[in-house]
Amino acid sequence: TDDEQVRAMVQAAMAAFGRIDVLVNNAAVTLRPLIKDTEPRHFQLILRVNLLGPLLTCKYVVPIMEAQRGGSIINVTSAAAGSRGGETGGAAYAITKSGLNQLTMSLAEEVRRSGIAVNSLDPGGVITEGALATRPRDFDWSGRVPVSAVGPSAIALALKSGEPESAAVL
Repeated sequence: TDDEQVRAMVQAAMAAFGRIDVLVNNAAVTLRPLIKDTEPRHFQLILRVNLLGPLLTCKYVVPIMEAQRGGSIINVTSAAAGSRGGETGGAAYAITKSGLNQLTMSLAEEVRRSGIAVNSLDPGGVITEGALATRPRDFDWSGRVPVSAVGPSAIALALKSGEPESAAVL
């Protein structure tokens, strides 16, 4: 989430591949304290990874995609961002994922005439390493999907054109 590191990462991708057609912002971190127990440094960490990271990555990738006259940006979000909120102890995560949804919609409007599709992907409950590490041992995993189940939706979004109607939250 360091501006210079993100810029260097994008430059390295351009040097290696000559173009950037798809950006998937999928990094996320969560800690699960109640609001009254939330440490500012933990909230700042979640904010930096879940929201500042995608914003900075888009900042450096969008000009490249504009010059290419197209591309696809996918921001991986969460049901925790919805009006029902998230789980108990998940306020910081929900706040950042809500912000990511707003970033997605704002960026989609900014680049809608540049041939760049900007979408959010809410894969639902996914059994990730992070989820396994932050849930109690007796957590009910029924209804959750493995990481591999997310691929088809991400690929479908990556193939969308950048027409104005293509902005969506799935």
